[in-house]
Parts: sequence; C-alpha cells; structure tokens
Amino acid sequence: MRYTANYNLKKPEGTDIVNIDDLNENADIIDQKLKELENGVYNAPPNSVNDAAIGSRTPDQSQAPASPGTGTLTQLISWLANRIKAITGKTNWWDAPPTTLQAAKNHIDAVAPHSGHETPAGSQAKANTAEANAKAYTDAHEQKAAPHSGHETPAGAQAKANTAEANAKNYAGNLVGSLSSLATTAKDNIVAAINEVYNWLNSTASTLTNHISTNASTSQRGHVQLSTSIDNTSTTLAATASAVNEVREMIPSKDDILSFEPGDLVIIESTPNASTTSTSFVNLKGIRVLTGGTVRARCTVSAGSAAGYFQFYRNSTPIGTETRVGVSTQSSITADISVSPNDVIYVCGRTTNSSYSVSARNFSIRVSRFFGVSIVLE
Repeated sequence: MRYTANYNLKKPEGTDIVNIDDLNENADIIDQKLKELENGVYNAPPNSVNDAAIGSRTPDQSQAPASPGTGTLTQLISWLANRIKAITGKTNWWDAPPTTLQAAKNHIDAVAPHSGHETPAGSQAKANTAEANAKAYTDAHEQKAAPHSGHETPAGAQAKANTAEANAKNYAGNLVGSLSSLATTAKDNIVAAINEVYNWLNSTASTLTNHISTNASTSQRGHVQLSTSIDNTSTTLAATASAVNEVREMIPSKDDILSFEPGDLVIIESTPNASTTSTSFVNLKGIRVLTGGTVRARCTVSAGSAAGYFQFYRNSTPIGTETRVGVSTQSSITADISVSPNDVIYVCGRTTNSSYSVSARNFSIRVSRFFGVSIVLE
C-alpha cells in the first residue's frame, strides 16, 4: 500500500487486495477538503493582503470611468486619476492644482467688491454712464449738416444710386450676353425668345411622341421589338445578334458541306481480282480521293494454300493493323480513313509463302452522301 504526499490518500498496489473501506476513506478525505474550500477556511487571513502582496500599480489617467464603475483594482485607480486630472484641468493627475476647493469657496463667499466681483450699485452706475455717453454722441451727430460722416445729400445719394444701377446692368449684361447674339427670331426680348424655344420643343416632343408610337413594318420605318426566337415568322419582330449567331452556327460551313463522312453509300468500286506472291506488302488496288474528309474503305481479300496478310495504306502510311487471312480463306476488311484532297488509299497484301498467292477484289470507297466526282481509280 502506498499513500499520497499531501492528504495521505491510500494508493493500493497491484498485489494489494482491493478494500472498499480504503476507497470510502479516500472519498471522505476529499469531501472534507472540498467543503473546507467552499466554506472559506483557506481565505486570506486578516492583514495578509498588504502592499507587498499587492505590488505596485500604475494608473492610466486616459481611462475614463463608465457606469456602473465596477472593475479591477488597477482600473479603479486609473479612473480616479482620470477624474482628478479632469477636476484640476492639469496635464497630469499628479500636477499641483491652480487652487484648492477651500480657496475657491472662500472667494465665492467673500463680500463684494473685490477682485472679479462688483456690487449691484457699482454695476448700475457704470451702465448709466455708458448710456449717457451714447445718447450724447448720437445727438451731436444728428445735429450736423450733411454731408458728413454717416450722412449724404439727396443729390449725392442719387448719383450713387445711378452708378449702382449702371454697374448692375453691366454685370447682368456680361452674364447674360448680347441679345443680338440670340439664335432665335426674337432678339430684343428674353421672354419672347424663351417662348420661341418652348414652342419648338413642344412641337419636337409631339413629333417624337408620334414617332415612338409608330411600329416598323415591311412597308414603313418605325420602332421594332427584338426577339431571340429563331423559328418565329413575324414580320414585326427583329432578330437579336444572339438569334442570328444561333442560326449561323446551325448552318454547316462550306468545308463541312464538301467534306466526306463515312457511310455505306458506295461511290466507287474496283471489282477485278488483283493478286501477289510477294512476302512483303505490295499495292494490290488503289483509289485517289479528290475531296477531304473521312471515307470508309472496304475490300474482299483471300488466301490460297498459304496464309496471307492485308492492310490499308494512305499514300505510303499504313492505317490501323494488318489483318491475317488463313489458308484457303476469304474475308472482308473495313476501315474509316481520314483523307486530304489527292490522297491515295491502297489495299496492300503479302503472302507467307512465295509459292502461293493472295488476292484482293471488290475494293470500294463508301461515304454517307455523294456530291459529284471526287475520286478516281489509280
């Protein structure tokens, strides 16, 4: 049996017999310690949280407090420093204030007159003196004959008014421009010129309204509605660029129309038998194609007393793989071959024994459609 270092809890070893009482005793110890923590047995004792325990704190005087004013110790100190700085009006909270609250109270409570204060009687006397001075100045000014500072003769006033009128007309004329330069028929009256422009605009608006309401047709010009349809027979709709492009893509190109496609329509066939006893490939039959595309070549091949091999060639290039034909066997070989104009398609053969021949006949070219003479026999 082993024990823990702090609370002497029992730790059974591998060879010990498990005893329920040991487990219960451990549980009681743990329960008791947890309860002591809950009840505050281990709270800090009185006078234990002192300056040494708390350590130094630096307040941040830029932090303004906010309701409800709950925070950490550092926050509380910072908020107090911020308020002290605001009250003193100094740069820093630790700067000496310009005065004290007691000094301010003493100044407020002091009997007037003193620095910064005036008695009601003193204030009234100064106001009366100012009023009397103002009246005297005004009376003296009004009794002077014009012209003098602040007064003008009727003739002088009229001259100034005439000058102001002339200046205003010249200024307005510079802004508006010369009436003779108007493009309207009326050139001496702004209102008449504006009415002339208005009547023209009104007439033009009527013309535009009539134009907007006119639909285009095969017999007249006008407005037309666009349509993306490619199978509409309307004579009042106009096809959009996308509709025209869709139709264009449906029309095959000239090259597509004039190109061969493989099929089962025989456009030429060489029926005579051609044979060879060569053990190397030789051309047995050939057909020249004058139009490009893809054609289907088909030929009947056979071997006699020795097996043979057959293969299609385009010009001198073999197509696909060679086909073996057994002894005394006839077969048909077929291949779809891509061709360019003037390519020659050959069916070539060779025997496995030069004493015996192999042969080819009924060599044909087949397509899906035919559009004139486009092949010749070689």
